[in-house]
Amino acid sequence: TRLHWLPIRERIDYKLAPEYPYPTALDECLYAYKWALDNATTLGTRATRVVLCGDSAGGNLAVAVAMKANACGLRPADGMCLAYPALYVNPAWSPSRLLSFFDPLLPLSILDLCVRAYVPNGYDGASDPFISPMVASDKQLQALPPVSIISGTLDPLMDDAVQFMHKLRLTGRTCDNLRLYESMPHG
Repeated sequence: TRLHWLPIRERIDYKLAPEYPYPTALDECLYAYKWALDNATTLGTRATRVVLCGDSAGGNLAVAVAMKANACGLRPADGMCLAYPALYVNPAWSPSRLLSFFDPLLPLSILDLCVRAYVPNGYDGASDPFISPMVASDKQLQALPPVSIISGTLDPLMDDAVQFMHKLRLTGRTCDNLRLYESMPHG
């Protein structure tokens, strides 16, 4: 049988920080994921293969949705495609962050402002794997679907992508890949 795509006039969106800090966006993304799975035929698909995608903060949410879906017993995604994802909200110094100190697209001051807007005041987001997937347990990382990450070598978040891929590999995973694009900035 042939599936017909229904015209979707609205896009799925989530509330933004700082008015709606963590966990609002994650909860809404998880709800949208569950809704899409439950209503696949309405969307014109059988959902035989589901891939979570996200760029920058959306990459963070894609990983968090995958981990939260596993924790809630929802059907896991079949893969993830992340573009220059935010994987660690601790503003720790790293070579890529230092090299991009004056980056016109994502200077460190903007990166810090985004983190402070998303993470509730007084909350330690650097130790919460749903905010900072970098600190996820080996068990949480092993349960993730195959992960593909792309990043630019001039991206302030590049070192986090490399380190996250390294952590995935340390758990024994061989299905993941990272691709770095020379001289490309964030976005």
